[in-house]
Amino acid sequence: MAAADSLMEITSDSTLIMPQDTVPQRIFDQNALNLTLYMFMEVDSTQMLLEKKLIEEGLLRFVFRHPAKEAVVMTPEMLPDTFNLVAMHSAEYDTMWWYFTPNVKDSLWVHVKHDTIINDSSRYSLKFKESGSNRRRNREPEKLKVSNNTIGHGGLKPDESLVLKFSEPIVRYQMRDSAVFKRDTTISYNTLAFEQADEHGLKYRLVNPIAADTNYSIEVPDSVFFGIRGLTHAPIKVDFHRLKDDEFGNIYITVVPPEGMRQVIVQLTDESGKVLEQKNIVQHQEVMFDYLMPAKYKLRAILDADVNGKWSTGNYHHRRQPETVVEYKDVLEIRAGWDVDLSEPWEL
Repeated sequence: MAAADSLMEITSDSTLIMPQDTVPQRIFDQNALNLTLYMFMEVDSTQMLLEKKLIEEGLLRFVFRHPAKEAVVMTPEMLPDTFNLVAMHSAEYDTMWWYFTPNVKDSLWVHVKHDTIINDSSRYSLKFKESGSNRRRNREPEKLKVSNNTIGHGGLKPDESLVLKFSEPIVRYQMRDSAVFKRDTTISYNTLAFEQADEHGLKYRLVNPIAADTNYSIEVPDSVFFGIRGLTHAPIKVDFHRLKDDEFGNIYITVVPPEGMRQVIVQLTDESGKVLEQKNIVQHQEVMFDYLMPAKYKLRAILDADVNGKWSTGNYHHRRQPETVVEYKDVLEIRAGWDVDLSEPWEL
């Protein structure tokens, strides 16, 4: 669909003279129809609870059609402490997850309420049944997925420490004697320590002090961190170091939003268009993307007229156009130790 957001009045004094015995007819100047219309697909604006499902053992998922920050998902039941319920939501507030310890309860009443639109009560079986190709028969026991915050080849930003990121909340952590903390060629045993780095226990930060110009390595034996669903991990090994100025680059650009625009989302992407980082601005200002590894990058800006932090489509009945996306004219190449300082303002 494509439509203008206002009525158009087209006038012309040009008259097409037809053969004798015909009625003269008006024609329009084709330049008057030199319009640009933007295609878009409307989204149903009615809020709905699209999914309420036990998707894995110990994991309930609730999916809304639109962001539902004010939605209430609760249970009227008294839960034992061993149930260990942890509620989490997506950044857009359109998805909520309930993690809990399996085999503590067989079923659970859950009530979902959002304004006057959604009022849903259901009893869920908490016994997960796999079928078909998803059956665990003859499969290795599931493991926690573990990642970390290094970039490039084990680089850490100068103001960061090493952080381990887990695929589900951690409820128990006990380091073992065989853990290794290596600084250059010096190896220490039983000195490795972490602390919880977020509200839900998805991230654990290395406590051991680290310095610049030094290479480090950690080795965490298996079964040190235990997830809320009883899962644990395979051995973890990470080589890392603090980045130095000659290993990364920065991008500096002054962005000038259109007059009256309430918010602009400035996105840094890789060459394929995958968003790596984004920053929201509300006025003419310099935007910096720092600690970038050598590569080619692109910039784009979303004119976020409804200030919802993401691109929004149009609406024909409300005469609202889809939000404008502006691509920066050049691909930006970052080299180690070099900054890309764009002196010409980016006027949107």
